[in-house]
Amino acid sequence: MKTFLLPAVMAFTPLIALPVLAGDISKGTFAVGGQSNFAVDTITVNPGDEDEFEISTTSVNLAGRYYLDTNVAAALEFTRVRTRIQEDGIKEGSTDWSITPGLAFNQSINDRTQLQLSLGWQVSGITSGGSADGSGLRMGIQLQHFIADNVTFDIGLTHSRYRLENENSDISVDFSGNRFATGLTVYFPDSL
Repeated sequence: MKTFLLPAVMAFTPLIALPVLAGDISKGTFAVGGQSNFAVDTITVNPGDEDEFEISTTSVNLAGRYYLDTNVAAALEFTRVRTRIQEDGIKEGSTDWSITPGLAFNQSINDRTQLQLSLGWQVSGITSGGSADGSGLRMGIQLQHFIADNVTFDIGLTHSRYRLENENSDISVDFSGNRFATGLTVYFPDSL
């Protein structure tokens, strides 16, 4: 656990201490965004002597943030990944999901660009013939560029570390991974 928290603290400290330059997100602003990690695809696999099969993956990521103070937001993120394997008309698949409440911190780089850091507690699950669920930490960094007055184009990297436990056995699995994604965020200033 210490090996995970130390890099997180080191990454957040200098960025929070930077002077505010421009483009601050004001208290009361609500933001809604969505991302794709380019995981909408179908792959056909032909293993030689065996029958070929198809693997289809779809992914969606939605996030909402409410700014409690200038550049500091309460955040809620939902991710769903559906994987399906089809062979000889037989379909099998799995669904991964996660819900992550947390905090997001924005730091202006210039009038049109900002860096956003996030830290949250991820609750996850997977369904594939049975189901497993668990929880862990998620942290992310995202570069946002305003392409309109209230819309940003986002490029980000998220690191997750969590443990899933099977509901019918004592088996647990530790997961650790990174997700690169692009997307859009719409800001609604002083929405409440």
